[in-house]
Amino acid sequence: MKTHHPRDRRLPLLAAVFAFIVALLAACGGGDGGIGSGGTGASSGYAVGTVNGFGSIYVGGVRCDDTRARLGIVTTAGAPAEGTPDVKLGQRVEIEFDPGSAACRVIEARIDPEVVGLVSSVSPLVVAGQRIVVVGDASIAPATVFEGFADASALRVGDRVEVHGQRIVVAGVGIVVRATRIERKPVSDTWVRVRGTISGVTATQFTIGGLVVKRDAGTRIAPAGTTFADGQTVVAWSNTPVAADGSIDASAIRLALRLFADQQQVRVEGPVSGCSATPCTLPKIDGLAVDLSGATFPFGSTADVADGIAMFVEGRWDAARAVLVATRAIVRLRDVNAGDVTLIGLVSDFVSASDFSVRGVPVTTDGSTVVEAGCTVAEGRIIGIRGQIRNAQVVASRIECLALADGLTLDIFGGMLNVDTTAKTFNLAEGPYRVYTLTWDDNTVFGGGLTPQGLADGVRVGLRAVLTDGKLLVKRIVADPLPTNAPGGALYFGNYGIAHDVSATGLTVGRITMNIVPGTTVVNGTVVDGTPVRTWFYRTSILAPWTALQVTAITWQ
Repeated sequence: MKTHHPRDRRLPLLAAVFAFIVALLAACGGGDGGIGSGGTGASSGYAVGTVNGFGSIYVGGVRCDDTRARLGIVTTAGAPAEGTPDVKLGQRVEIEFDPGSAACRVIEARIDPEVVGLVSSVSPLVVAGQRIVVVGDASIAPATVFEGFADASALRVGDRVEVHGQRIVVAGVGIVVRATRIERKPVSDTWVRVRGTISGVTATQFTIGGLVVKRDAGTRIAPAGTTFADGQTVVAWSNTPVAADGSIDASAIRLALRLFADQQQVRVEGPVSGCSATPCTLPKIDGLAVDLSGATFPFGSTADVADGIAMFVEGRWDAARAVLVATRAIVRLRDVNAGDVTLIGLVSDFVSASDFSVRGVPVTTDGSTVVEAGCTVAEGRIIGIRGQIRNAQVVASRIECLALADGLTLDIFGGMLNVDTTAKTFNLAEGPYRVYTLTWDDNTVFGGGLTPQGLADGVRVGLRAVLTDGKLLVKRIVADPLPTNAPGGALYFGNYGIAHDVSATGLTVGRITMNIVPGTTVVNGTVVDGTPVRTWFYRTSILAPWTALQVTAITWQ
């Protein structure tokens, strides 16, 4: 049987990394002032921002090395399990970084959704009592990324979603969440998560947006002994869905604290509020007090600073004044690079040179796309993309071919060979990366029923790894058996993603819509809209529809 996967093709390793990636590497720096940091001390910097690329990861336009980073979700004791964290485009993340590193080296990254729950209205869009606004103009704020939906028009009442974003005040409407990412989740989960500013505080409840949060003696409060008051920012969780009266019974509530050491490096990306004077030199940005009086503005000036606009600032924390003293500030509306997304990695899910994925993000091209001379987009090729978000994909403005280099993250597949569970190393039996030693550590995430004890020669795996010091460090690994039901001689393909438009006769994953043939297609586990899946599929000709061979629901340990 002849098999094929977009990431299994051999590829040449090119001679040099192209110029704009070199420039971005030189621009690396810290991060933004974190919500709920709990205090990190002056030995680390702190950041909060929107993920706008991979190669390691880009947060607010800054490339950060996450090779050895711990990855988590902002949570607390008593909160429901939110699954295994995975950094994705458009997410809001908190980053603790090494301020002594010449580049931005991430110590820990924590994912911080704004709301998780059911859609109760689509016009206007409301999730768990929170009014959501979709952004299409990237000059105003990060454009909304969709996963599991083609665009906002595909949202339906009853869909379960995870929304990332930032709250702003809209005249005549009130507080809304300006969404940076909307991701479909399985409706089989029922818990709710909401983050926001509280009002109407009583001894037993308060309100976040249009949601009433009830608490009692069984609610876990962090920090213990917290006295709630109007204007505080909290994260609240419930093990059950929103009730008919628009309330939840909170299982846990966490006060979102900003605790920084004096002169700690801080960067913050977010909306402006609190401008009571013109020019506005003492605003709040994403809720953090900022002194802009001594800041350098590469794009914009203090005259552009006004409530609701998006900004990026960096500086040091003045503990005596409880203010971030900014040394550098950018007004997004004036930034010529606003909305740029950077993707570096292997081409996957290849359909054509204008229809493929990089790091799991669908990419397309148009008439203005510039492709580096001599660079051909092909399955398994290492490329760099610069482009802009358009709904569920990135439209590339520039594409260049790259060499394999330290810090590059790869999604690769194959059978295991030379497994050493003591040294935690192995090789792959085939493909261009079989010459590399792969290693795993305590931060490696296992899925699909695979465990460290289950690693053995011959086991087929799919993995995400980063090249460091000549070895490939495995970040995530999942069992990946080949389908056994492919027609003789057929080429078959595979992808990972979130299933949607699932029915008894078909489903869509990424931009691949495939037929399910009862009695022929193998479906492992329960697959519904929002389920993370691994699919294998084929077609009999270039114009024929795709047919699913095997669809497997993916769970992570």
